[in-house]
Amino acid sequence: MASSVDLLIIGAGPAGLMMALWASRYNINARVVDEKSSRVQKGQADGLHPRTLEILDSFGLAERFLKCSYHVHEICSWVSCLLKAWRVGGRA
Repeated sequence: MASSVDLLIIGAGPAGLMMALWASRYNINARVVDEKSSRVQKGQADGLHPRTLEILDSFGLAERFLKCSYHVHEICSWVSCLLKAWRVGGRA
């Protein structure tokens, strides 16, 4: 079965799905293909960067994300053995 699209998007991760959303905004006929046969059942994102929120806002989606998300205002991580390795040799 042959078909035709203007834009073929490889990968149904966040970047691929956002690309499909942008394409739909401009009436571009797009198809998303992915190696997984089903949807991911649980989210895998650890956070959203400010630029991501700006893009979501351009689609009118930022408020919905912010309302149902957990807000972390500060994070501090410390791994002394890795820090020492980076200072000495430039890598862990």
